[in-house]
Formats: sequence, C-alpha cells, structure tokens
Amino acid sequence: MENSQSISSIARLILERWDTVGLQISAQERQQVFNCIQTNYLLNPSITGKINRHILVYPPPALDRTWLRMIDTNLYSLMTETQSMAERENLACSFVTIFTLLTPLVYFDAILNLQVYDDFFMSYIELAYLLRLAIPRSVSEAERMYNAILAMPMVYQHTTMNGIQLIPQPFRAQFCFVMLFLRPDVPESDLWRFQKACLERCPRYLLAYPAMFQAGYSSRPAFWMGYNVDDPTLRAIIAERGSVEVRCDLIHAQAYTASRAAAAAALAEPVRLPRPQKQPILPAQQALVALLTEFEDFLAQHAADRYAQLKPGISEDQLEQLNALLTPLRLPDDVATLYRWHNGTEHGATLFGHLDFLPLEEALATYRDDNEFGVEFPWCTVWFPICQSYDRRLIPLTEQANDHAPVLWNDSHDPTIVVDYSSISALIATYVAAYQTGVIAIDPATGWWRCDDEGLATLRAIHDPSADTQRISYDIYEPEDWPAAWQPYAIGER
Repeated sequence: MENSQSISSIARLILERWDTVGLQISAQERQQVFNCIQTNYLLNPSITGKINRHILVYPPPALDRTWLRMIDTNLYSLMTETQSMAERENLACSFVTIFTLLTPLVYFDAILNLQVYDDFFMSYIELAYLLRLAIPRSVSEAERMYNAILAMPMVYQHTTMNGIQLIPQPFRAQFCFVMLFLRPDVPESDLWRFQKACLERCPRYLLAYPAMFQAGYSSRPAFWMGYNVDDPTLRAIIAERGSVEVRCDLIHAQAYTASRAAAAAALAEPVRLPRPQKQPILPAQQALVALLTEFEDFLAQHAADRYAQLKPGISEDQLEQLNALLTPLRLPDDVATLYRWHNGTEHGATLFGHLDFLPLEEALATYRDDNEFGVEFPWCTVWFPICQSYDRRLIPLTEQANDHAPVLWNDSHDPTIVVDYSSISALIATYVAAYQTGVIAIDPATGWWRCDDEGLATLRAIHDPSADTQRISYDIYEPEDWPAAWQPYAIGER
C-alpha cells in the first residue's frame, strides 16, 4: 500500500501539469486514475482514449527537466527498494500508468532515457505504448527517438531474481528501434520518408537478431520488425540490410500475414454460389432471436460504449460462402443466428466475459492458424473459435445441419477442452441476465467493466443447469475419448 500511495503522489504531480496543457479530466476520472494505481489496473479505455486524441493534436510543451528528473528519481527509488518478484510485477503495472500519464507532456525519447525504463518493464510498457498510443506522433518525435537510440550503450541490462546481468549486446537499442515503425504512415509522407531513411542509414546492429539464449526477451526486436512493417519498400530494405535471422523472420511473417489476409478476405469476395433466398427464422431459433433482441435493447439503453462496438450482422450470402469454405463441415444453426445478429465487435471489444467476440473473418483466419499449428501439436479441425483472448471459446462444427451445438472452453495453459455452455442460447441467456442484474456492470471506481464471478456462476446454474452440473471435459492428447463425431478430424502429433 505504501508503494501505491507514493505512485499516487507522483500521479498527482503529473495531473497538475495536465491542467496546464488543456488536458482536463473530471473529478471522477481523476479518482479512477488513483484507484487503478491502488488496484494495479491499467487506465480504462475512456481515459486512454482521451490521451490518444490529445497527443495526436498537441505537441508536448517545453517541460522543466528538473521536474522530470525528480519523477524519475522517485520511481527509481521505489523500484530498487522493492524486493519480491510479485511486488515488482505489481509495481510494473503502476509504472505503466505513470508512463501513460506522462505521454501528453514529453516526447518519447525522454521516457526512453528514464533510468526506470529497464528491461523488466519492457513487456508492460509495450502493452501501454506499442498497442495503444500513436507513437511516434510526428517526424520531430521520430528524430528525437532515433537519436536517443543511437546513444544507447552497447550493453543489455537484464534484471533477474538474482540481480543484474550485463549482456554485451545492443538489445535495448534494437527493441526501441522497432518502435519507430509501429505507426505506419502513407508512402511518401514525411514520417514514411524518415522511416525509410532510418532503415537505409542505421548501423547494422539495429537490424540484427540478438542471441536468444542470452535473455528471455531477445526474440522481440526481430519479431516486431518482421510482423509490423507492412510497407513493401520498407520490407525490401530490411530484407537487404537485415541479418540472416531477421530476413528469415521477415519471410515467415510475410507468409503468415498473406495466409491470414487470404482467410480474412475470403468472405468479402464475390459469392460464386447460387444466390440463396432470404431465410426465414427457423422455429428452433426463434427463442434465441428474441434473447438477442432483448440483449441489444439493453446494451443500447445502458451500455452505449459496448453497443457502439457491435458490427453489422453477416448476410445470407456470406454465411453460405463460409459454410462452403468449411466444407465438409458447417456452422451449427444457433451460431449462424448469432452472427446474423452481429458479426463480432470492433477493435477486439469484449461482450461475453473477458474474451473478444470475433468477427467471422477473424475467426476464420484464427481457425486456419489453429489447423496449421495442429500439424505439429494436437488439435481437432472441428473446433471453431468465436471468442478469444488468452483463452478462447470454441464451437464444434458439424457435418450435417444442426440447430445447436455446445460452447467449448480452452484455457491456453491447459490441454483440456471443457463444455462451457450447452448451447449459444444458454450462453446468451446467462449474459443477458448478468447485464440486467448488475453482475456485469461498470465499476465506478476504475471505469472498467467488471464481472462478479460468483454471481455469474449462480446465473449459469439457473440458465444452463445441465452444463453446470456436468462439467464435461476432453483431453486434447486423448482423441480416443472424444465424441465419435470429432475423432475423424483429429490432427497433429500426440
């Protein structure tokens, strides 16, 4: 708690500077910042969205360097005084909040030069900056970042449980160099030309691949460079100047990206099947349609942010084409009804728990990825993802039309497939009740949607008693125990 109070004091100093640059937040939002620090939460999307909009319009002010050094000194003292790994991980979440709050006030090179920006926090900061904030926001900031990268020492400081390990490789510089390319710009724009010039003139070590055995995060620079630079001109320069390992990653990334793009584009191609007639609602689906209508009405009235993230439903043409792509398998009728309602959510927004509700284009691409990896690892081509994050919900495809199928759960750290709900209808009924009763609701303290897990379990027992009393599970490594309809579709080594 003492660390949290210290971090909160630093956050107050930063928010005072926000007022001077016109980035004002309400008293409720200010309290949410402090509550997120106390509970080791990242800032909620509403606050980070406000930061993003501001930094894309207004450059950072001329900041008193003494003030920033004071912030850095206080953070560094907290970091060095923290002993256990669990405490450091909690502190890392709070540091991400602090770095996010600093972004409207400083150019990113100032953050790269903070003494607390060591490798232990890289993965946390990566989530806050690389995936959320538009860095670099301008050529000026990119130039400052590049100069800071060139000045970084040719030694990698690796923090371990046993202390500091110094590795003679420019890992930190390589990692930070990739950040220059994570905001793609249109060809021949000023930022694009600067990115191109950096690749053409940068020291070779910035396009090398650190020895992986030397540090746990060593694969990241080459991975990010290969998978995030999409422009063909920039890719060609990387292929020409990069090390052998970087070129190999680039080739693999291109093949991977191309396969996913093909899968995602498949549903948008002209339909070559006979155009189907508008399908009436099947009697078995009428109850589900009524549930989905009730759910949408509630979201429109009480959860405007989530309602706005719903994508339009798929057409009958798209549904027919998807089933053709999945031949000899097909979607169960209740899953088709769900996607006629809405084709997933925008920007990975969650709807049914903490998992993203996948649009069918993304679900199809992920499905093909799973089957590709299944050549080496156990899998079943029947399992089709509809919700995913670190864990995922899957539905079993069927050979014949079927009005419903169970909803499966796969924990990414557990080789088990569990029957989560007996049907899509049971899942929707449970979550409609959860929203309506406040089991799922906005937490005013942090601004995040929260779920009372015990309350959800109680509702699940009411709306899906058969699945609740029988937690059926299947071992991925033992297909002989799977349902008979799945067994012919087992793939991969056991």
